Amino acid sequence: MVREHYGPVESLWAACRAYRLIWVFCRGCGRAAKKDPRRIVYQIGDQTFEELGKRMRCDACGARKALVMPSEDPIPRR
Repeated sequence: MVREHYGPVESLWAACRAYRLIWVFCRGCGRAAKKDPRRIVYQIGDQTFEELGKRMRCDACGARKALVMPSEDPIPRR
């Protein structure tokens, strides 16, 4: 698979260009989930992972303390 993005993946838009999912870890309860960055960019726009971590709320505990990082898994193609 050829990737069109070179360099570090530090924002949602960079994850979209690299066709990579993102990991979201809750620092409050430890819950983890893989998310599609395209859906998040569509809803709130491009943000760095640090900014996004402060905005995202955990479904389980309600904390706004998330660690967001790129995954090695590609975005599934339909």
